[in-house]
Amino acid sequence: MEGRDGWIKIYRQLEDSPIWGNPRLVYFWIWCLIQADIEAHETLINGHVIKMKPGQFIFGRKSAAQKTKLGESTVYRYIQLLEKLKMVNRKVNSRYTLVTIVNWRKFQGDIEKVNSQMNSRETASRTERESEQIKKSRNPYKSTKNRSNEKKVNSSRTEVGAHIKNIGGAKSSPPDGVELRSPDVDELPVDEDGNFVWGDEE
Repeated sequence: MEGRDGWIKIYRQLEDSPIWGNPRLVYFWIWCLIQADIEAHETLINGHVIKMKPGQFIFGRKSAAQKTKLGESTVYRYIQLLEKLKMVNRKVNSRYTLVTIVNWRKFQGDIEKVNSQMNSRETASRTERESEQIKKSRNPYKSTKNRSNEKKVNSSRTEVGAHIKNIGGAKSSPPDGVELRSPDVDELPVDEDGNFVWGDEE
């Protein structure tokens, strides 16, 4: 049901209510408060568009019995009793029963603003979490590591080129730590043992 996220208030005055001595009736009353919408909206009931106001909900004894785990006759008796105690009003027709919590705005009115603010904060927080997840999915550590490896390869190429230039055609061993069989330097002449050929060999 739309508009049911958020909070409701339970006032301490409930302890002075005639229903306080009946735990199951108190439970049913709290269930009614939870069912009530906290903002106006429209809903579709049996092909009819119903304009719902804050503090209202559609009541059906079968649905209420299923949700509360109470018998159908019990929930029907309880809703009638709450009406007699002027805690709810009922509008009954052949299609549905519209229940209105009496004094909803008096006891729950400002909670609508609180719930609206909370929903805004939750939306902003969720957006921030999603943005962080997207950033993490790009794996900045992996990108940094790749750049570091690229620098090492370029450094190796530079070292090999400088070594060749310095020693000319003389035979010599390649610089320490340089893998001449690496694909990055595969154009350099090497023998079948992987040794670099420094000049012409007979």
